[in-house]
Amino acid sequence: MWRHNAEQLNSIEREAVAALQSVADKDALEQWRAMYLGKKSPLMTILGDLGKLSREERPAIGKRGNEVKNTLEAAYTDRVEAIRRAELQLADGRRARRDAARSALSARTPASTHADPA
Repeated sequence: MWRHNAEQLNSIEREAVAALQSVADKDALEQWRAMYLGKKSPLMTILGDLGKLSREERPAIGKRGNEVKNTLEAAYTDRVEAIRRAELQLADGRRARRDAARSALSARTPASTHADPA
């Protein structure tokens, strides 16, 4: 049983880290979090079932399960930051293009030559 759970944990870790690399926005990131770190995720099921394991198996599976959880949480945090930075860069790029377009338009607009009626 120990070997089976350890293999499952290794598989969960590999799959989750690989899947996280393709996450590109906040919605997909939340879906990833629920799938791999949520209460009903395979990882949490294994951790929740530790009490069903033999006394000898619990420490090793519990330790490995916590390592996987910590790895996934750290990867998630890193991805949140990467997406946040990408969104800020995109917003900055849009703002810069908008400002450049406004500058170009204002440079081409001639000043009014009409007399002020007041």
